[in-house]
Amino acid sequence: MKDSFLAKITIAFLSVAIFFMAFESIQRIRYAIRYNDASWLRYGFLKKNVLNREGDLTPGRYGKFTINSKGFRGKEFDAPKKKGVFRIVAIGGSSTFGHEMTTDKTLTFKMEKICTRTQTGKEVEIINGGVPGKDSDYWAKKFKKRILSIDPDLILVYIGWNDLRDPITNILAVKEQRMNKLHKYFIKKSLFYMTLNEKISAHLKGNASHVYLKPKTEKDRIATIVEQEKEIMEKYEKNITKIILEAQKAGVLVALIKFPYLENSKLYLNADWVNGVKIIFKSIDKLSKNHNVPIIDCTSKFPKEDTDNLFLDFMHPSEKGNAFMAEIICQYLAQSKYL
Repeated sequence: MKDSFLAKITIAFLSVAIFFMAFESIQRIRYAIRYNDASWLRYGFLKKNVLNREGDLTPGRYGKFTINSKGFRGKEFDAPKKKGVFRIVAIGGSSTFGHEMTTDKTLTFKMEKICTRTQTGKEVEIINGGVPGKDSDYWAKKFKKRILSIDPDLILVYIGWNDLRDPITNILAVKEQRMNKLHKYFIKKSLFYMTLNEKISAHLKGNASHVYLKPKTEKDRIATIVEQEKEIMEKYEKNITKIILEAQKAGVLVALIKFPYLENSKLYLNADWVNGVKIIFKSIDKLSKNHNVPIIDCTSKFPKEDTDNLFLDFMHPSEKGNAFMAEIICQYLAQSKYL
């Protein structure tokens, strides 16, 4: 009887393992064919990492995107720039970089197409300065070396989401934080798991990991995002101020972006993320006033209908969302005589 039970457990375990291995193999083959890149067959086992030890982008081809020789997503460009070129650099995290999308769907690509179509007498070049997962700490440290060195005329600061990452993590209990680490491990190792996570996140309009991170009761929460408001604002304002002052000293224009977000996602902790964004926006208003820097408000001008098609999740705009953002930003730049 005992042997029969163990045999059934073994068969069930092997069946599940074969099922996942089959789907994992199918996903790897699909991605390799779709992006004409055999490296997808070795997903999770390649030593090559898009970020180097310093956290900068490593030149090379990575399936959906290419990092050029200067460490930026997209085509090669001259540094210093050619005469007559107005160079715009957008800095930020994965939303700027283009979360899980090909280059032609990113914000900066859409912006350059619009500016090229609508502007005359001036060649406009827009560089994608996004680095996935990086917050204002990173940009305050790297801004002078990475951005000012490529001779920009205007900096678009699209930073904020990643400054909320640690405060949001602080809300979670220890068990939840361990589950989150396990989730991130499988994302890096399994293409099937990564794809499944994307599909669930798209359905929920939020990070799928937060489905199983939800505690049994609200009493299990360690803190709230609002209780961390002072720390969030101090860090963000200190770092962005450093960026603004370095840019102004170099004669480079700066504009701060209030980014769109999905306020009614089905995500646990959604209210904390939304409150966190509002804290960041308070800092943006303060920075704008203190340093005489304009704000490009993509939030209030973003469409309120059809939001499911405008976002990949609650924070990352889809291709359609990026197209709307590009129109808003380019219209502002044209009306403000930047272009």
